[in-house]
Amino acid sequence: MRASEEVWSKATQKKGAQRKLNEAVTTLLAKKGSYIGFTGSSLVGSMPAKCIQSIKDGIVEAGGDPILLASIEIYDANKIAAWASQHPSVAVWLNQAASGLPLAGFRTLASWTNQGGRTEVRLVEDASDRYYLTGPTSVALPTGGGASVKNAIAFEQAKERVLQHFYAPGRSVRVIGPSGIGKSRFVAEVFKDISNQERAIGAYSAVYCDFREVGPQQLLQVATSLALTGSETIIIVDECLRDVASQLADKARSDGSHLRVITIDIDDRQFQSDEFLNVTLAASEKELIEGIVKQRLEKPDRATVDYIVELCGGFPRIAVLATENFANNAPVLKSLDDVVERVLDGSRVSNQEHRRAFECLCLFERLGADEELSGEFDLVSKTLAGLDPDRMYEYLAELSGHHIVERRGRFFSAQPAPIANFLGARRLDRTRVTTLLSFIEAAPPKLLTAFFKRWRHFDRTRVAPIVAEKLMRPDAMLGSIESLNDDESAMTRTIFNRWFGELRCSICPLFTSKRS
Repeated sequence: MRASEEVWSKATQKKGAQRKLNEAVTTLLAKKGSYIGFTGSSLVGSMPAKCIQSIKDGIVEAGGDPILLASIEIYDANKIAAWASQHPSVAVWLNQAASGLPLAGFRTLASWTNQGGRTEVRLVEDASDRYYLTGPTSVALPTGGGASVKNAIAFEQAKERVLQHFYAPGRSVRVIGPSGIGKSRFVAEVFKDISNQERAIGAYSAVYCDFREVGPQQLLQVATSLALTGSETIIIVDECLRDVASQLADKARSDGSHLRVITIDIDDRQFQSDEFLNVTLAASEKELIEGIVKQRLEKPDRATVDYIVELCGGFPRIAVLATENFANNAPVLKSLDDVVERVLDGSRVSNQEHRRAFECLCLFERLGADEELSGEFDLVSKTLAGLDPDRMYEYLAELSGHHIVERRGRFFSAQPAPIANFLGARRLDRTRVTTLLSFIEAAPPKLLTAFFKRWRHFDRTRVAPIVAEKLMRPDAMLGSIESLNDDESAMTRTIFNRWFGELRCSICPLFTSKRS
């Protein structure tokens, strides 16, 4: 078929017939639109120009005026390939549509934003100021100490600030905070309900990947290619290590690059650069957690809502876990134990060994697990958990993907704090006093510091006062003035300043006399 015939209605394409424009071309002429033709063939030399002229001639032959069109373009196989390279999310979408499978770990923005919990849980208004921004013309985190509310901004303001930051090419955004705090949901919402055409184009030029699935080599190769070709693309990388985020940022700001980068991770170290915008998420207010719970549970009673809000500690993902099985006719939540069990089930804490490993982690502020810290980890796993160290490590590594264990470098820690406190107290009361004393005697000072820092949350347990009293006996490790004044052991100061000073039990008079 000649190019001119493409503009005629099918009935008038026959030889000798009176030509008539098809409905689509008639509409284009009326609205001064653009005619774009696609072909799977490669057109070389003067062939594209000849095709365009043939289209014009066909319009004239049917009584139309091609001057009314804004433009006429032909996309042959080469031009389509080049365009797809400039718009990789479309290329991913086309390949996904053809194969039915995700392509090499990369996903379209729509496929990512519509997955799992983001479709199951409707967005709940997040009106609290829990987004801290550092970077060019941004809201700064307070210096020294904890976060101040006056230096934070709310959800909608933070979304707008990210979009503003991306108007210029070569920019990077780093979204940081604990696992389950809402980082990925925030990034997904940034690109939803985009209000104007320019932003909409940017959204369709975004691709997503999980760093754990793609790996550094493939990710950096893709980023390099996009930067070199000047692609107007946003790469969103979840669970992205800090050093890889830095390398991606370098590629984004290289000469000729129009690349933008968003990386998401728990590592809270910020970047100090004009091209970087750091977004740090703090725990949410109870109103957000209540909104999730009420959406997920049918007519929940006040006690149930309070149970869940108390244990979530401001972590939206924990609220989702606590209500995850409701659609499957799970029993009504009647106590804190019920909520904890629901969260553990949702986090795939499937057997008693899993539970022991996690409960033992809850006894520590954080627990190192590799290299020179292996001995400490082995001591904890064997003495307190009764588990083979490699098996306990495997359990904690698995749980780090389910938001109740945060893994930072070589260290594991349990979260959120209310659940960690609840389960740590339960593990303490399930452990023999002699076992705890043996561990305390064998543990090095730094490990004991991480251990005793948590005891201020365990003052209502049965075991803690008994252990404390035994440690304070004259012949015990804290039974002399010398042991209390040991400058090499930060552990003793931690015990007295963070726990013993607050403990209301029979040993308090003894403690006061020794301290004086």
